[in-house]
Amino acid sequence: MLYDGQRADSRRRVDGTLTAAKTRHRLDLHRTMLRIRRFEKRASELYRDGEIPGFLHLSIGQEGVAAGVCSCLRATDAVVSTHRGHGHCLAKGVDMSGMFAELMGRESGTCHGRGGSMHIAELTAGVLGANGIVGAGLPIAAGAGAAFQLMGRDDIVVAFFGEGAVAQGAFHETVNLATLWRLPILFLCENNGFAEFSRIQQQQTRTPAERAAAYGLEGLVVDGNDVLAVEAAMAAILPDLRAGHGPRFLEALTLRGRGHYEGDQQRYRSQEEKTAWQDGDPVARSASAIKKAGGANELAGLAAEVEAEIDAALVTARSGPAPNPMEATLYTPTQRTRPPPVRRSATSTPCARRSPTSSRPIRRSGSLVSTSQPAAASSPSPKASQSASTAGSETRLSARRRSWVSGSGEGSPGLGRWSS
Repeated sequence: MLYDGQRADSRRRVDGTLTAAKTRHRLDLHRTMLRIRRFEKRASELYRDGEIPGFLHLSIGQEGVAAGVCSCLRATDAVVSTHRGHGHCLAKGVDMSGMFAELMGRESGTCHGRGGSMHIAELTAGVLGANGIVGAGLPIAAGAGAAFQLMGRDDIVVAFFGEGAVAQGAFHETVNLATLWRLPILFLCENNGFAEFSRIQQQQTRTPAERAAAYGLEGLVVDGNDVLAVEAAMAAILPDLRAGHGPRFLEALTLRGRGHYEGDQQRYRSQEEKTAWQDGDPVARSASAIKKAGGANELAGLAAEVEAEIDAALVTARSGPAPNPMEATLYTPTQRTRPPPVRRSATSTPCARRSPTSSRPIRRSGSLVSTSQPAAASSPSPKASQSASTAGSETRLSARRRSWVSGSGEGSPGLGRWSS
C-alpha cells in the first residue's frame, strides 16, 4: 500500500515521463519539418546559382502534411508523390545527399541523375516515385496496393496528390477501382488552394472530399498546417487500412509558400495572398508550441544539427560524378530492329504455303514465312502441300479443342493454355 505522499510522487514521475516522451516526439516531428524547410530553401539557392537544372517545385508551407503522415508509416509501407514531392521523400526516409545529387544531375543521385526534381524515387525507402504529370501517381498506387493485397501483407500505400488532380480521369478511375477491390490505399489530397496558377474555386464546384464521397469514401478534412492534427488523423485511419477494410480519403488543408515553380512571378496572387501562408506556417506553429513547453534550448540545438546535416549532404552531393555520356541510353527507350524473316522451305512446316509467282512473305499461324525460294524438283505440287498441311493442322486443332472442352489433359480450363 502507498501513502498519499508516495502516490503523489508516483503521479509526478509518471506525468514527467509522459511529458518528456511527448516533448521528444514533438521535437522529432519538428525536426522532420525543419529538414524539409531547410532542404527546400537550400535547393532554391542552388537553383538560383545555376547548380540545379530544370524546374523546381518547392513544398515550403506544406511540411506539416508530409511530417504528420509519414511519422505513422512503416519502412515497408509505400508512397507515391507529386511534382512537389521533396518533403514526402525526406519524411519517408530518402537519403538527403542522394536527393541533392539527383537535383544536380549527378550519377550518385537516387535515380543516377536522370530523373531530377520531379522524378525522385527510392524503392528501398518505399518511395515509388514522384511524378511530373498531375495525378499520374494514382494508378501506380493502385498497382502497389493490389500487390500488397495479393501478397497478404498489411502494408499500405499513401497516394499524395494535389486538389488539381481531382479533375483528372486518373483520379476517378483509381478511386473507383480501389473502392471496388478494397485496396489498402490512403488517398491524401494536399489542398493548397491553387492548381498551378488557378484558384480551386475557379475550376471545381465540389471539394475533393465531396468528390470522394461519390465513390463511397468518407472524406475526412484536417488542418494540414497542424502536424499533430495530421498525425492524429493518420492514427485514426491506419487500423482500418491495415485490416483490409478498403481505401480511405484524407484532405489536408494547407498553403503554398512559394509560386507554382521557382521563378513564378505569381501575378495571379495579391501581395496579401503571397504572405498569408506565414500566419499558419507549420514550422513556426510547431516551434511556438515547443517554446511554450520549455523547449527553447532543444530548438536551438535542433536547428544547428539540421544545418550541419544540410552542409554535409551538399558536400557529398557535389563530389559525386556526372553520368557517363557513354551510358546515355542505359535508362532510355531505344528503337529495336526487327529480326529478318525466317526463310523456310514449303515442306519444313505445315503452316507454310508457297506461291510460285510471288516472293511476298506470307504470315500464317503467327510465323513469317518467306516464299521467295524456288521449290525443289521433288517437292509436291503447291495445291497438294496445302491440302495436306490443312488437314494435319485441323486434326491437331480438333484434338486440342476436345482436350480443352472436356477438361482432360494439361491444357484443361484453369491452366490457361491449350494442351499439346
